[in-house]
Amino acid sequence: MSNHVTPPEAVGMSSARLGRIAPVMESYVNERGVVGISTMICRRGEIVHDEQFGFQDKEAGVPMTGDTIFRIYSMTKPVVSTALMMLHEEGRFQLEQPVAQYLPAFDATKVLADDGTLVDQVRPMQIRDVLSHTSGLTYDFMADNPVAQMYRDARIIVAGDNFGCGSSREHAPWALLDYGFKAVVSTEIADIFRSNSLKNGLIPVIVDSDTHSWLLDNPGINVTIDIETASLTLPGERVIEFPIDGFARFCLLNGIDQLGFLQKHGDQISKFEETRSWKP
Repeated sequence: MSNHVTPPEAVGMSSARLGRIAPVMESYVNERGVVGISTMICRRGEIVHDEQFGFQDKEAGVPMTGDTIFRIYSMTKPVVSTALMMLHEEGRFQLEQPVAQYLPAFDATKVLADDGTLVDQVRPMQIRDVLSHTSGLTYDFMADNPVAQMYRDARIIVAGDNFGCGSSREHAPWALLDYGFKAVVSTEIADIFRSNSLKNGLIPVIVDSDTHSWLLDNPGINVTIDIETASLTLPGERVIEFPIDGFARFCLLNGIDQLGFLQKHGDQISKFEETRSWKP
């Protein structure tokens, strides 16, 4: 498949500048291990650049083409960044403004020092930092990043108020369990999400607002969640009790789910069905 490419100068762009793209993309393929790349640039509704490099299937020697279908990631970033820059052109915000001006939760964010301690920010995270990937926010899959290792080691999520609201399926707790989490702590957890969590072994822990705020202010600490006593123990032996359904606690402590509980009493169920006065 080939697209009609409009001469760049017809829409106010430079052929010479766009010509710099190909050598860089080719270097990614030839020198940096990237298998295949497809690039396209449009302006004023016209395609001014459309090129492919490398392979869609390197082993089979199939070259990358304009209609190759493949999975891509992080495509919210260019969309959101473009929208932000449109707002910036309208004077709605400045790049040097703190992110906390619009997202107050980042106002008191700590940063990780070289010695592994959490310290105050030298300066607040700015909007320009988020747009240029220099905000300090990271992912769990960054192998050599100490913050990423903290993500990988984490087993408890301290979530916002009314966590799980709108989640009516078990896929939500499944996803958290797949990432290795064992418990969710919040001031309020939606009923259906809480029920689905307990059925799948994810512990929903509801605490008071002061405890919740303290946990948010002290990331990375070690706490103990005891299902048998339905309690959360903080450093200093401070114990916080939380509500948990009795039957769900029984199942969790015995390593069974609701179906497993019924199967465990299969003989009693069969006996009842044989002796009951009415038959289906």
